[in-house]
Amino acid sequence: MRNVENAVIKQGLKRYGSLRELSRHLQLDRSTLFRKIKGIEVAKQDEGLFRKNCQSGDNH
Repeated sequence: MRNVENAVIKQGLKRYGSLRELSRHLQLDRSTLFRKIKGIEVAKQDEGLFRKNCQSGDNH
């Protein structure tokens, strides 16, 4: 479900060009959309750290 949401946000930003227009189109408050985007960024950082730790052999 989260992957679909992320894809919609990414494509929407490309199409509408701004959070304001995308939030209007999706009928979401801008703060909600911003929070979702921040969540995507945090998830990417966590995934990158996880992969880095796995590659280095650190299992902590």
